[in-house]
Amino acid sequence: MSNYIEYNNKMAFHPGYYIQELVENSGLTQEDFAKRLDTTPKNLSLLIRAEQSLSIDIAIKLARLFDNSVEFWLNLQSTYDAAVAEIKSMEELIKERNIFQYINYKYFVEYYNLPKNTDNIDQQIKTVRNFLQISTLLILAKKNLISKFRNSTENLTPEQIIMTNAMLQIGINQALQAEAVNFNKTQFKKSINFMDALYADKTLNFNLLKNHYSAYYTNIDDTLLKSGIILTKIPAMPGTNFRSATKKLGSNVMLLINDTNTKSANTLDTIFAEMTNIATGNYGITLNN
Repeated sequence: MSNYIEYNNKMAFHPGYYIQELVENSGLTQEDFAKRLDTTPKNLSLLIRAEQSLSIDIAIKLARLFDNSVEFWLNLQSTYDAAVAEIKSMEELIKERNIFQYINYKYFVEYYNLPKNTDNIDQQIKTVRNFLQISTLLILAKKNLISKFRNSTENLTPEQIIMTNAMLQIGINQALQAEAVNFNKTQFKKSINFMDALYADKTLNFNLLKNHYSAYYTNIDDTLLKSGIILTKIPAMPGTNFRSATKKLGSNVMLLINDTNTKSANTLDTIFAEMTNIATGNYGITLNN
């Protein structure tokens, strides 16, 4: 293994690089040098080959042997580690670009006021990453990252998985901002009874849904909140067939729906279906066929 690295015109030197020079200039064998340093030849060899980091113990011994400071040697290791981290970050950014091609940045600009005055892809990636509160976009490609898919996953495309995971992350972040009591099964039964009452006359309720949209859903929101369920609504990303999802969030439960068609009577079906899933412990993601 090399004790220095090069990447995009950048170089970083491991402390072992400098120790190797000192050994060569001393005229001693590595074994004799190791004895003077009060370490084993194996440890010295691993250090010179950059196969292990410089320990505080060896830094102290080097400082005494060459009459300089411990900080000098530890700073060499710290500088090398920082350079390695930067290089790994750059390599991961290249991989993130492959994920980002499936994400519509205009969606975030339109619905979540992300900066629109940038055409720099890497800056957009950083902005979306920070907005979603994740360390890397690469995790969005994991099929069961946040919750399982209830539908068959055999025909899921990478695009569907990535966009669905991104939507769920948005929904979770919104749900975490809500204040709700702990999930309560007794109160949850009352919520089910409330939804049953709405189903008593779906034609009437469809008219209510069209004409009194805000008040209608406020009643549902409040009823669910009283049982510890946070109803979260977000617009679907263009091209996704996301319908709804449920997930435990600490002592609460998130019920996430695609609000693109919330003025449709089908939304009532979606919410009630997810409440049934919650009652049976069937947490997961539902996609439209």
